[in-house]
Amino acid sequence: MDPKELTAIRNTLLLGPVNMARAMGVSYTTYRDWQSGRNKIPPVAARCAQILLSMTEGEIDRLIMETRNRLVK
Repeated sequence: MDPKELTAIRNTLLLGPVNMARAMGVSYTTYRDWQSGRNKIPPVAARCAQILLSMTEGEIDRLIMETRNRLVK
C-alpha cells in the first residue's frame, strides 16, 4: 500500500488523520509518517486499513474511543 491509497481509505471513511491513527491503534506521528511517505507502511498496517473499510461507522467509533481512552489513562 502506498500513501495515496492510505489517504484514499481515510477519506472514504470520512476520518481525519488523528482519528484514522486511533482507529488503526497507532500514534498520530506514526500515521503521519506513513501518509507522508516518510516511512513505509507495514503490511499489517495496510491490512488494518483495509479491514476498517469493512467495519460499520459504530464499530470504528468504538475503536477510536477505546484507543483515546487508553491514551488518556
